[in-house]
Amino acid sequence: MRTVRGVVAEPRKVPAQIRKALLKIWRMRGGGFYGFGYVVAFVVLEVRAFVGNFEGDGDIATMIVQEALQFFFRFAAQSFINGFIAFGWPVFVLDYLGGWGLVALGGGWLAFEYLFKPWINSKLPELAPKPKPSAARAP
Repeated sequence: MRTVRGVVAEPRKVPAQIRKALLKIWRMRGGGFYGFGYVVAFVVLEVRAFVGNFEGDGDIATMIVQEALQFFFRFAAQSFINGFIAFGWPVFVLDYLGGWGLVALGGGWLAFEYLFKPWINSKLPELAPKPKPSAARAP
């Protein structure tokens, strides 16, 4: 409820709140290639669920009333299900691309690890790994 009030009071902060939430999800999934894939899969599933609400009879008033009534019940359950399904995003890549899915996953991991991750760490320093303290050697 606090988030809804914040959105209504200051809609300019919505993109920053979405960014913060997605980064939190990414960090919770390890902050690497798998976590990135999880976030992408989750966002795709959420957008598809939202767009699916507009498909149907086309009556905007009915859609608004239906959304308002179902928001608290369906949204929480659908987000949970989408979160669970997003865990298996590599399986969906393999299913969609067949044998080439292995090549795509391997190439995606290499590109992410050596190209995108350093760039992301430079743009979002809060995600960069913390330097490990060097152990002092005893003489």
